Parts: sequence; C-alpha cells; structure tokens
Amino acid sequence: MQQQPWAQISPLLKPLTEGGAYKRLIGSMKGEQTKLSLFGMPENGKVPLVLSLFYQQKKSIMIVTSGDFSAQKLYAALEPALGDACLLLPQRTVQLSRARGQNKQTQGLRAKALSRAVSGAPFVIIAGVDAARARLAPPEDFQTHVFTLQKGQRIEINKVMEKLALAGYQRNETVQETGEFAVRGGIVDIFGADGSAVRVDFFGDEIDQIRKLDVLSQRSQEELQQFALSPAVETPLTHKQAQKALLEMDKILKNIPLSAQNEQSERLRQLHDGIAQGDYTQSYEVLSLFLPAYTAVDYLPAGSVLLLDEPIRLSDAAHSSDLEIQSTVVELKEKGMAPLGWENQLAPYVHLTAPPDVFTLSCSAVQQTGDSHIFQIRPAQALHGRFDLLADELTLRNKHGYRTVLALQNEKRCQTLYQSLLDRGVSCVVDSGMKNPPQKGHTVLTVAPLGSGFEMGEENYLVFSEHEIFRTQGARTSAKQKSSLQAAMPAVDLKVGDYAVHDVHGIGVYKGLTTITVEGKPKDFMLMEYRGGDKLYIPADQADRLQKYIGNDDTPKVNKMGGAEWEKAKKKVSSSVKKLAQDLVSIYAARQAMTGYAFSEDTAWQAEFEQAFPFEETEGQLQSVEEIKRDMESNKIMDRLLCGDVGYGKTEVAMRAIFKCVMDAKQAMVLVPTTILAQQHYATMAARFEGYPIRVQVLSRFKTAKEQKLILQEFADGGIDVLIGTHRLLAKDVKPHDLGLLVVDEEQRFGVGHKETIKDMKRSVDVLTMTATPIPRTMEMSLVGIRDMSVIHTPPEQRIPVNTYVSPYDAGLIRGAIHRELARDGQVYILYNKVQRMEWLVHELRQLVPEACFTMAHGQMTENQLESAMLQFYEREADVLVCSTIVENGVDIPSANTMIVLDADHLGLSQLYQLRGRVGRSTRTAYCYLLYEANKQINETAQKRLDAIKEFTDLGSGFRIAMRDLEIRGAGNLLGPEQHGHMANVGYDTYCKLLADAVKQARGETPAPTFETTVDAPLAAYLPEKYVGSKEQKVQVYRKIANITGVHDAEDLEKELQDRFGPVPEATRQLIEISLLRALAHEAGVASVTVRQGQARMKFALQAEVDPLQIMQAAERFGQGAHFTKGETPGLLLKLPKASAEEMTEQTMAFFKDLTQAS
Repeated sequence: MQQQPWAQISPLLKPLTEGGAYKRLIGSMKGEQTKLSLFGMPENGKVPLVLSLFYQQKKSIMIVTSGDFSAQKLYAALEPALGDACLLLPQRTVQLSRARGQNKQTQGLRAKALSRAVSGAPFVIIAGVDAARARLAPPEDFQTHVFTLQKGQRIEINKVMEKLALAGYQRNETVQETGEFAVRGGIVDIFGADGSAVRVDFFGDEIDQIRKLDVLSQRSQEELQQFALSPAVETPLTHKQAQKALLEMDKILKNIPLSAQNEQSERLRQLHDGIAQGDYTQSYEVLSLFLPAYTAVDYLPAGSVLLLDEPIRLSDAAHSSDLEIQSTVVELKEKGMAPLGWENQLAPYVHLTAPPDVFTLSCSAVQQTGDSHIFQIRPAQALHGRFDLLADELTLRNKHGYRTVLALQNEKRCQTLYQSLLDRGVSCVVDSGMKNPPQKGHTVLTVAPLGSGFEMGEENYLVFSEHEIFRTQGARTSAKQKSSLQAAMPAVDLKVGDYAVHDVHGIGVYKGLTTITVEGKPKDFMLMEYRGGDKLYIPADQADRLQKYIGNDDTPKVNKMGGAEWEKAKKKVSSSVKKLAQDLVSIYAARQAMTGYAFSEDTAWQAEFEQAFPFEETEGQLQSVEEIKRDMESNKIMDRLLCGDVGYGKTEVAMRAIFKCVMDAKQAMVLVPTTILAQQHYATMAARFEGYPIRVQVLSRFKTAKEQKLILQEFADGGIDVLIGTHRLLAKDVKPHDLGLLVVDEEQRFGVGHKETIKDMKRSVDVLTMTATPIPRTMEMSLVGIRDMSVIHTPPEQRIPVNTYVSPYDAGLIRGAIHRELARDGQVYILYNKVQRMEWLVHELRQLVPEACFTMAHGQMTENQLESAMLQFYEREADVLVCSTIVENGVDIPSANTMIVLDADHLGLSQLYQLRGRVGRSTRTAYCYLLYEANKQINETAQKRLDAIKEFTDLGSGFRIAMRDLEIRGAGNLLGPEQHGHMANVGYDTYCKLLADAVKQARGETPAPTFETTVDAPLAAYLPEKYVGSKEQKVQVYRKIANITGVHDAEDLEKELQDRFGPVPEATRQLIEISLLRALAHEAGVASVTVRQGQARMKFALQAEVDPLQIMQAAERFGQGAHFTKGETPGLLLKLPKASAEEMTEQTMAFFKDLTQAS
C-alpha cells in the first residue's frame, strides 16, 4: 500500500481521525457491526473519511453512487490521493435491440476494476448503481482468467494463447486496440485491458524476456520481471459455461417458428455464433439464461467496506432504470419481439444492500434514523480561479480564527500562489512538509495530492485543494499528449486494389506483392497495373517510390505506363504551385521587413493566469504559446496560423496571447464567423478573465442598435479591452483606441471582401489565425518558411470515451436514449440530412417523447433563423436539436452528450468522426447511436465505415480513420480551393514534393538534384514468408527498408525487426544491406551499382554534385583493384577476383562508408 501520499495527507485529516465521530465508527466496526448508518457528508464531503478508512484502517472500499456522472466526480476527487488503487467501474449499457457496439475502453475499465477486486491488493472502486448491479460471472470463475506471466516461467506458447483466448482477447496481426494479442514465431504481443502492453519473448517453452511495448511504434522498451493480465472482457466464460450458454440459446431458437423470426432472435443468433467462435465480448447479455445473479459487490473480499451514497437516491435511480427496461420489454412484446430473457441484465437493487462478510455503510446527507454516526464535513466552496475571491475568503477566515490549509500538487505552485496571496495582502506561510494542522487564525500552503477540499464547521477547519481554487468541475487532470507518432503514423497502408502513385509512371492500381526468381534467387516485387493492362514490377526494396494515392477524387484517372502523360501532369501542377509559392514567399518577406509593436515580457499576473488553467497543458499547447509569445515580444508584426483539431486546446492558447496583449494596455479583437460562436467565446473568455482588470464585450446582432453604439464608443475610448464579434467588427465604424492583437477564428469561412480587410489589418497589428483543421506533417513541412505555423498535433487525454453503437432504426432505442439523457439533465442531437422531411421527423419525435422540447436547424434556414435555433439549444431552452450536418462545425455544448445519427450509412467516415466529436466534451459519458434503415441491406463500403467509427473511439483517431479527408481538407483550407484540382491530378504526396521544391526556388535556394540510384546484386534479399507472414505487414517493412538513409537507420531497423519478429534471417539482413548500399551510393552521387562475383561496377549521375578528388582518394585507399571507366557517363570499377558476390557486396559497402566519412 502506498505510504507517501498518506504521509502528505494524514496531517490534513487529523481533525477527523482524532475526533470522536471517527473513533466511534471504528469502534462499531471492530465490534462487528456490519450495517451502519452515517450522515452529514454530502457529495465530495465523504472524501476525507474514505481516505482515512483506506490508508489508516487498511480497508478496501466500493462506493456506489446514483449514476456514472456522480461516480466520475467522486473518482476525480479521490484519484490524486489514491493513484492506481482508485478505479472507476463505468456503466454497461443495457441492450435490448440489435444495436452493436460495446466500447472496448469501457469494457477494459470494468475488467480492470474487477481484476483488482479479486487480486488481493487494496482498492477503492467507485460505481454508479446500474454499473454495480450489472450481472457478472461468478468471482471465482473470473479469477481463473486473471494470470501473471513471469520471466523464466516454463509454459508452452500455445497454452498462453489458449489462456488469452479464454480471457476474451482477440488475435490480430499486430496489436492496436486493448484486448488484442499477436503471435509471430516465439514472440507474443499483448495489449492488456487496462491499456498497458507487453512483448513476451519465448525460448522454447520458457519465457526469456518480458518488455513493455509502445503500441504506436510497435517497439519494445524497458524489461519487466512479470506482467499481470486482466481478462479483456468482464464476463469471460469457462468451456463448460460456454457450452451451457449455447445449449440454452439453442433451446430458445429451436422453439421460435420461422414466422416469428425477428430482430431479437437475430440478435440471439449473433450472440450464439460469437460465443461458439470464442468471442465473449457480449456474453453478459445471456448470463441470466444459465447463471444465478452475481454483481460487483460479490467480488468484494471479506472485511471490506461497501459505502452506499444516499441509499434512497440509489433505490430511486435503480427503480427508474428497471421501469425503463420493463416498458421497452412490453413494447417489444406488443410488436411480437419476445426479449428472450434479456431483461434480466441488471440484478435487483436489494442485491447490493446486504452482501455477507462486508461492512455496509449507508451514507446520507440528512439523518434518516436515530442511531447514526454524525460527521459534519462538507465540500469546500469552489472559487473558479478567482484569486480575488480566494484572498477575501482567506482574510475573513483568518480573522474568525479558522485553521486553513491550501493543498497544492507541487512546490512550484505553492510558491506562485503564495506570492499572489502576499501581493493581495493575505497573511500566509508555505510549509511543504506540514506535520500538523495550522494554529487558529493561520493559513498554510502545503504539498499534498488531495483531489477535493473540505470544511469541518464545528472544528473551524478548512482545506482547499486545487479543485476549488482553479477550476469549476473535476480535479486538475493530466492531459499529456500521446506520442507524436500518432499524428505522423503511416495511416495510409497500401492494400491490393488501391490506387497508387509511382514517381516515374504515375497513377495506377496496386495489385499486391509477388515473388519472382531472378538469377536463381527469390525476390519480392510490388505489382502495379496501368491503363491498357500494362504491368510494372517494382523491386520491394524500392517501395519508397510508390505512395498510396490520396486526393479528392475517389477514382482518379489511371495513367498510361511510360511516364510521358505523368510528366505532363506534373509540369502543369508545377507551374501552378510556383506562382502560389512566389506569392506566399513575397508576402512573408514583405511582412518580415515591417516593424511592429514589441510586447513586454510576461508579468506575474500572466504566470498566475496560466497557473489557473485546470489541465496540464499538452506539449503542443506549450510550444505554441512559446512561439506566439516570442513573436509578440519581437518588433516584427506577427501573422501566425494556429492549427489543431476540435478539442485540442486552441482557445486557451489564444487567451494567453490576449492576456499578454491587454497587460501592455493594448486592446484585442476576436473575429469569428458566426454569432453563436461569438457568444460562446464571450462566455468562455469572460469566465477565464474574471478577477482581472480586463473588460470583455461582444458585438453581435443580438445587441440593440443603442447597445452597439455604446459598445463601439467604449471601445474607441479604451474602456473595453477585448471585443468579440462576427464580420461586424470589420465595419468602418469600429475604431479601436489602441489595437494590439487580432485573433481570427477559421479565416477561410469569411468572404473575399472581409479577407481583404483582414489582410489590410495584418500590415499594422499582430494577427493570430486559428483553424480547426489538423495539418498533416507532410503539408506542414512543405510550408516551412512561407507561413509561421504553430501546430497542436494531438489531443488531451480523454478518460471516458464516447460509447458508439450501430443499429437499424428503432423508435424504442431513440426514446430510451433521449430519456436517459434527459434524466441526467442533458441534451440530445438528432442528425437527419433530409431537410424536406425534417418537420415530419420532429412531429414524429414529439409524439414519441412528448415531455421533451424540440427545435431544428438546417442549412436552408436564413442566417437569423439558424442562429436563433442554435442559440435556443445553446441556452438550454430546448432539450433536443434535430439538425442536418450543419452541426458538424457547431459550438461546444458540454451538456449535449447523446447524438443519434439517422441514415448513418449515407455519411462519409470523416463526417461521422467530426459529428461524433460534438459530444463527449465534458466529464460525462457520451453516447453516439449510428442508425440505418431497418430491413435494408447496407453496402460493404458503408458497413466498413460504420465498423471503423465504432472501433476508433479516442479523440486522436481522426488521423487514423479519416486520413484522406483530413489531408485534403487541410490542404484546401491552407492553400485555397483552386489547388484541389491539381492535387487530384497527381495525388497528395507528389503535390507536397512539388510545392516544397517551388518554395525553395521562390526563396532563391537551389533544389537538390534529383536522380535515382539502383543496386543490382545477386543476393537472396527478401522477407521470407515464415518471418513476416502478413502481406500488409510485409509492405510496411519493405517501405521502412526502402527509407534507410544511413548506417544508423539500418542498425535501428535491424534491432526493430529482431524485436518484433525474432532473429533476423540472412535474406532479410542482406535486403537491409542492399538498401543501405543504395543510400550510401546515392549520397556519393552514384546512379547505379552492379555487383557480381569478383567485381562491382558503378556509374555516376551526370546531374550529381561529385567531388572527384575525394573519390580518387577513396579509390587509392581501396587499392589496386579500383579503376575509373570512361564513356558517356563516368564510372568506377572495383575488382577483387577471388571475392564471392556476398564478399564483393561487403567490400563495396566498405568503400562507400569510407567515402562518406571522408566527405
């Protein structure tokens, strides 16, 4: 059990642990009273008691709350102090329809919590009431699937595979999602349910090594001695249970006549087939058919504590869920769809109230019985980042003799806040190693990982945590960005049938890998087919010459092999991008020559303002802030583009720039494309700047003419510091007093005239332009030097993913989803793209859910109508917004966490991803239902799209699942729509290369000469089938081999292959060697190398810049066997008459290494 957090927290809790109420409770528990009543600790007020029971009394605890939202809040309050011992058991959605999709991360979190419960290690598990009473397998059966792999352990690899399969893991070629494993020879990769991944290396039947695995790079990391595995599903079945389940389902299915076949029987048949094939991911749906009721409380060890938070509320919430399920069952029966026993997925609430051998603490805010343990502890008051309010509160508490503690995460934050409080006249001290609470009338700042503050009124004792000081909801959570590899990963895997681009012959169709014997040696080739059936065989070690076609045309024109047509297309695009590059470079140069205002360095208030941000910044955010500040502090006029997807934290970056501007007594304007976005930015900034002498105002058509005139007058007089608005800000009557910064949100959404006005403003003030388009790295590199860009590539980590379901249209499912969201005081999006039938749909929905208030929005409305509808939803005057895809680029509405998409099979993958991004933007669990027309056979492409969106739930998935859409959207937004046609003609990668060359020319740089280098050596150089079995993986490995640029790359790749696939075969080692030889020869200006027994002949490229003296010196060092050859192209011959082809290859390699080192 961790002791350091307790050493820091225990002094803060002494007024509780040394008090009479706590001692009486512990006495009752020791007196073997197992059912106890507590009262007086509303919401997070019970955090001190839970921490004391866990650390001081060594008790494992399960807390049951009324729902997922309250469970997540309590988890956020406890996790900083408990670390890995704190686990969330999220709710499992009860499915009574054909809706497909159980979120893997939700399942992983549930399996992880249950594994901890049966492991013997101490824990605090927090669950909503429905999460706690979901039916499970017996705990002893679950425990049989929890196992540990240890270094040196003797176990057959087949036995490990069997254990993984029984524990619900799915076998794949490479592990990419939780709950997967991959086997390659004697290597097993496992991506555990808890998100940790390992690579296990076997030597015969013994585990030789266990190493951590980075899933993104597929490289192993530090070595481990052991690895504990949780089941990948929460209801793994034994062989015996699986057979029993199949038998029970067979009985039901046989008794359903053909005339009564329906959605329910089809769903049961799907489950039957899945379990028969070893897929237990949905087996919980049929547990009630063959097992008695087991729930999470049955997993609690003897002597642990079950804390029921507000039992009356729990009972009501459970009853409400039961009624909803029963009404759905009645409706299904009326339609002739018997639910076949599925209604028993939740155990009765009474099952939670009296588990044997467990202390049950019923905790109520209001006293229910006379015999209660009374704790007068309430949560500390939230201050929302208002340091002025904090200072006033502390001064008042000190005056009234309170003992006050500010518990912060680290020493740096203590010192920063201490200085801010001193500046505001507050008497306080810093004591990082505090041993006892402060004296009366004193305030102490200390370091302690407390996630929620509390107040004990009778003791005149108050503790603030960062939760109350800095933010409005939840604890300050880590938002470290995922590996930047995710943004740059090759999400464009080449598959058979894909359009691909060859650098010489152009666009063709990729037909796959094929092995051909050349001079008695097998070699792999990539086969391309061109117009007229012409075939091109490309040596697999030259895979870098082939790129998947990415363009805004799904079926591009296939070129004629030979290259003439392709060269013509490239020349046409080249002339276009040359003009574009010249324009951009000249604008950049002109701006660099102008002098602007140099802002001062950061003030103490700036540091305080940034510290109040409630999340850990991602690396991308910090880097962007640094780049923007550097621009602002220079005497150059800033024109910077800030790129990043929805939810990546661009607004916070912009607000820091605005704050810096206002600190120098300058004004800032924020220009946005729509009134509703202006309102949202105003609300965000007004809240964030509260407590500082910064006046924020919004100028929009929702203001009367009189109000607008007054705002403009104040802005002109300098009374308003930050003015937010639409294109109205660009009118001639807007005259700032002293404008220092213009922030433009989504510039491409403004008209030509407005853009010209913005362009004029860029000549005199600093400008920061934001775009929600993720910019791919290849495009970013192409634009280096012609735009100042800051890119936030990856999102903050999201703890709770969006639960995504795919189902035929089902009115009962829609009603249930709306009811569930309204019950937690939320809002719902219903997306329907048929504008003509939208009013009819709203009428139908009003009859289906009469208690909900509906509004609708679509693109055929006038601007005023549309914004009024959106504002009505934004201000929560409507519960459900029925809309078209216009909401794709809408505003952030944290209370809207359910989205229902009708006719989802008609939408593109990128659209589905962007739409789903509108929900899940708060700490609540979000739901997305993708519905298609019932009794309709959807086509294979649409099915793949729906399956992909269901699989990829994390926020950063946009880079993987919608690469093509994002690439094209990114390029279009940056470079203008006129470039789309050119990109379609040559493909994205070729376009980027041509643009990069054009930029270099426009800047007066000479592009490096282009020539290809070929190596012909009679060696068996390929990837054997037994070494890399999958053709897709083979192409990836060949591409990596082709991209070798030097000795370090070659050595690193050989290590990676050994790590991933085992000992590198000789044929593969020789393949790497030939690729390295090609890279070294290219660097030396050699166009071709031909190696044979006893000699190696090479020819220099005429356009290469070659140093003849260095080549002559290298030839002299080689010895008498080196001779220069004459002809149209000069060359060099290396002769060693007795050397074999392999030895000659090594000698040629040594020659080039010597040459490149000398240069």
